[in-house]
Amino acid sequence: AYTKQNGFLCNQGGYHGHSISTIQVSPYKFDGPGGSGCPASVRVAPCPDLYNGSSNHVEHYVHELEKCADELVQSSFGLAAWIVEAASGCGGHVMMPSGYLNACTQIVRERGGVVIADEVQSGFGRMGSTFWAFEAVQQGDTTDCVAPDIVTLGKPIGNGHPMGAVITT
Repeated sequence: AYTKQNGFLCNQGGYHGHSISTIQVSPYKFDGPGGSGCPASVRVAPCPDLYNGSSNHVEHYVHELEKCADELVQSSFGLAAWIVEAASGCGGHVMMPSGYLNACTQIVRERGGVVIADEVQSGFGRMGSTFWAFEAVQQGDTTDCVAPDIVTLGKPIGNGHPMGAVITT
């Protein structure tokens, strides 16, 4: 509602939940067995895997996300948000490379979208000395500081009970 747009960006292999709306932005689910494919309002950018991906250059992956963002902006859906796991869970446990989150956050915000950090699988101190995965990928790199607009979290917040939370700025 904030952006008045409906289009979403996500990364290949992303898993953001199993409700109807979160499956629509989860390639792990909609491209998997029994999935119904990518919705028209969603664009999927490659996972920036510098080791096993199509390139070992961060700029390549930033450009790919930018192309997806521009497609949405030019579509009837517009760009509402980019949902991202700074440390992909189901997508192969890939840490976003230095510079990626910052560059992509700028792209999304310049086009009127918001940035959603999905910390359900990686947040709550699971990354070592940081509380959030988006902090862990920028450790030691002050040029890659990102403050997401929205953070989603769950699992450990309920100590075994099915709870989740959303934090906004």
